[in-house]
Amino acid sequence: MKKMFFTLILSVSILASGNSCILFNVLGLNPGHEKGSVAAGRIQDEAILIDLIFSIGTRISILSFLADKMAGIDPGAYYKTREVDACIDAMWGFWGWFFSAGIAAALEDACSLQPDNIILDP
Repeated sequence: MKKMFFTLILSVSILASGNSCILFNVLGLNPGHEKGSVAAGRIQDEAILIDLIFSIGTRISILSFLADKMAGIDPGAYYKTREVDACIDAMWGFWGWFFSAGIAAALEDACSLQPDNIILDP
């Protein structure tokens, strides 16, 4: 019984440690972060909305459908929510207004999102 308990504690410790935080990501206990698939959906939805508003409904750039790819979102990774929000805010800027939100996602520094799989925000 002691050996099984020790093995269980060791397994949970290994899963909870390290850069990937497998246990916390699987359980959804990663506060201040969101899954890449959610972030990609939010960025793509905003890009389509920006292109609809600023093109007066006459065209939607194909780049708006690729905005999440241009921002480098990995659907399986986790990203800081505040960084995803900063990317969306940046898409509403100059590049999004005059060209396309997809171009904004590719050119804005705020949209160079890197996966962040830590447990808590510092």
